[in-house]
Amino acid sequence: MDEETYPILDDIELPPVKAVAARSKKSNSEGVSLETNKDNTRFDNISDSLWELVSTPSLVKGEDPAVHAKIHAQVVKVVQPKDVRDQMLVADITNHFWEQQRYRRCTGTIINSRRRAALKRILQGAIGLNDVDTETVADIYFGVERLEEREVTDYSTQARIPKTRADVVAFMGKHGFFESDIERVAMEASVDILADIESLAFKHEIRREALFRKLERRRKKKRYEA
Repeated sequence: MDEETYPILDDIELPPVKAVAARSKKSNSEGVSLETNKDNTRFDNISDSLWELVSTPSLVKGEDPAVHAKIHAQVVKVVQPKDVRDQMLVADITNHFWEQQRYRRCTGTIINSRRRAALKRILQGAIGLNDVDTETVADIYFGVERLEEREVTDYSTQARIPKTRADVVAFMGKHGFFESDIERVAMEASVDILADIESLAFKHEIRREALFRKLERRRKKKRYEA
């Protein structure tokens, strides 16, 4: 018989559930209960302090704890934890998925952070503007205001360089470049770090799926022993 596996959570659609998984307020300091609640949302009766330890995420600035709680609740539905070890696995699975998505959310920021350098590379390396003019045209394109105004000249044509973003795009076009080339050059400059980030994200995916398989092996062993 093929080993049962759980669905990968990469494309999960989160329904409007409560911010945390439903749980009993009753605690049991003497041990862990394996009884299942009527609504099938709470399978163990661990102390509040232990529950907080395994379910509280480590977030960076800007991350929403409510979204993390929704994902945690969805993993609980999939895993249906029977004991404390299952709850710990739920926390680990949730956190590996969260870390994976955190890395992948960074990719756009990394590329965007290199767009100005990419534009300067086109203006100076390909079109031939000097350092001062390159900085000025980049300021115009990205809407950066300086205290002093500088007249910029395209030395290859002796034509005055335009002072609006649209005219900068037209200026690039006159030299054979499109606005999309800025993103292309930025991506080329980011390829190494993007590959490292994808590798880290993939490692979290592998570890998450390994936890699912570990959980299923434990379940099968318990059914066999029973």
